[in-house]
Amino acid sequence: MKQECKLWFNPSIFLSIILTFTISCNKKDNNGNSNNPTGTVTDIDGNLYHTVTVGTQVWMVENLRVTHYRNGDSIPNIKDSLYWSGLISGAYCDYNNVSVNSTVFGHLYNWYATSDPRNVAPIGWHVPTIKDWHILFYCLGCDTTTWTNVTIAGAKMKEAGTLHWTGPNTGATNSSGFTALPGGCRNRTEFNPTYGFFDAGTYGTWWTSNERIIGLSSRNNIIAGGDYYFYDTGFSIRCIKD
Repeated sequence: MKQECKLWFNPSIFLSIILTFTISCNKKDNNGNSNNPTGTVTDIDGNLYHTVTVGTQVWMVENLRVTHYRNGDSIPNIKDSLYWSGLISGAYCDYNNVSVNSTVFGHLYNWYATSDPRNVAPIGWHVPTIKDWHILFYCLGCDTTTWTNVTIAGAKMKEAGTLHWTGPNTGATNSSGFTALPGGCRNRTEFNPTYGFFDAGTYGTWWTSNERIIGLSSRNNIIAGGDYYFYDTGFSIRCIKD
């Protein structure tokens, strides 16, 4: 039976520092959208990423697809499911082990790669904290005290249409320019001793640097998230500028 990457919304895990959020959103326009002049950044492999400014934050528009840490050490590309399941060190993979999938969706990384002190992010960038994500949500109209209007922020983050998201993807506008994409995951389930790939087109899930995840679904615009301790699961990474 097909198992999906497990995402949930748990308001109790979220921190709310409203003054900080307000200062970080001082570039919002009168329509609740953020100014988003674009730029670029290059990782150690020479991959070029576009960037978008939301409030005072600068985010990559694409998911990370680097294969080396910042110091030049390689991140292993692990294709074998059983080998992947036994890892306690950093690794990445392509969805379904098909390299062309990473051209659009980026690589999937385990927690060990995400948190490695050699750093997967380009110089001047980092894997976002949960607070970084919450500032983004707040800037896009979500009340991060009561978690109302969470779908408003989600709709502004997701790429519109069904070119990459499966239907319905109703209401997604990508008015922020963030361009969230459904890269799926490499997931262990209680029903399967090996590891499989699930939900490309249906879910986008990103690591934070706090052992938590952020997720979006094609079925709605709700931003999901929570603690996540299956460190050998493969999720996307979206970097933010220091």
